[in-house]
Amino acid sequence: MDICKIYENASKCSVNTVECFMVLSTQTQKISVATLCGLFGTLCIFENSLVLYLIFSSPRTRRKPSYLFISSLALADVLASIIFVCSFVNFHVFNKTDFSKEAFLLQLGGVNTSFSASLSSLLLTALDRYISISRPSEYKLLMTRKRAWIALGVLWVTCATIASLPLLGWN
Repeated sequence: MDICKIYENASKCSVNTVECFMVLSTQTQKISVATLCGLFGTLCIFENSLVLYLIFSSPRTRRKPSYLFISSLALADVLASIIFVCSFVNFHVFNKTDFSKEAFLLQLGGVNTSFSASLSSLLLTALDRYISISRPSEYKLLMTRKRAWIALGVLWVTCATIASLPLLGWN
């Protein structure tokens, strides 16, 4: 598709139609994007699932707070991969636009929750590493397994709550 056709199509779109955001015009583009999304999405899901399996299959690693934070990151990335790839392919490849406002906000909330939880898990991992380096003698007292689970619980509940606000009517 040449650049003139893109501008021509954009000028025909009204502000309130979602069709303006559908940028794949040929079947070849749709097949290519669907293949890439399927390939990279599956690879991301497999890699992060492997991380989760390795952490939770070993009693020694699943007891350490740093591995709990890494497992939270892996879980968030699995969810992000599933939700984002499905919603992206449904919209751009299959041109599915007949979903309700609630279904759209639920999908958006899932993407926001998983990406926010992923970034927050990275932040907790960085904080954990900072404490282990700056206060090595006090690390085991400061970063207990119970505190790690509480931090992860607060993280996931906060991310889910913030992401669900539009679905609950707040905009």
